[in-house]
Amino acid sequence: MLLGVAYCVVPPAWSRRTLLVIYDSDCSQHVDVIRQLTRLLHRRCNFTVLSEMTQREQIRHSKADFVLDSFQQADVVLVVVSENLRSAWRAQRHDNRSAVDSHLPSVSQLLLRRLRDEVVLRPTKLVAVRFDYTPAMTEIDKELALTSEVYELTRDLYRLLLSLRGVNRTDRLLQLACCLRLTPDVVEISKLKQSVAVARQHYQQQQVRATDDATALAVASSVPTADQRSRDM
Repeated sequence: MLLGVAYCVVPPAWSRRTLLVIYDSDCSQHVDVIRQLTRLLHRRCNFTVLSEMTQREQIRHSKADFVLDSFQQADVVLVVVSENLRSAWRAQRHDNRSAVDSHLPSVSQLLLRRLRDEVVLRPTKLVAVRFDYTPAMTEIDKELALTSEVYELTRDLYRLLLSLRGVNRTDRLLQLACCLRLTPDVVEISKLKQSVAVARQHYQQQQVRATDDATALAVASSVPTADQRSRDM
């Protein structure tokens, strides 16, 4: 019992690692979910988090410097898959730099562009996650994400925590029991799940509105206009 408690102690500050989070701000609800997730990873896995949320001032001065500095500091890169980010992946798959450079790229686009170089240059741990309100990834998407496994949150939350803490398979049961025990982190997990529920509802409402608009358009197109009625007469 004492062994389990000692094993679960958060590592001291000197062993803190750096986590770079790559995401796209699809909507405010999605951004809030990512905010809650990174807070949990900061507490549970002892990460210093680098993201657009935490480095706004540096990004305001220079996006390029932020991208280069972030990868130099990062021990782990966490890619949060979403619809907008997947679109950026697909665009970069064609490597059409002239089209990409015709407008000012976003921070997430710059990070994705650099990510492919960094995977070759240094052995940085790469992890990809998606939330259940985002459509499931295809095999092509996984290839673009540069990883074969994508954690679905919140279903795979504890598996993600285990992976980020570098737990060996022989220690999985002990560590899982540690993750599930009642600690202040339960509050952070609860906040994350609440944010996911809000985002899921937002996306479902969007889908309903899109379906209603499509139905209304189909009905409108099937109703003959005044000119058509006059011709028929």
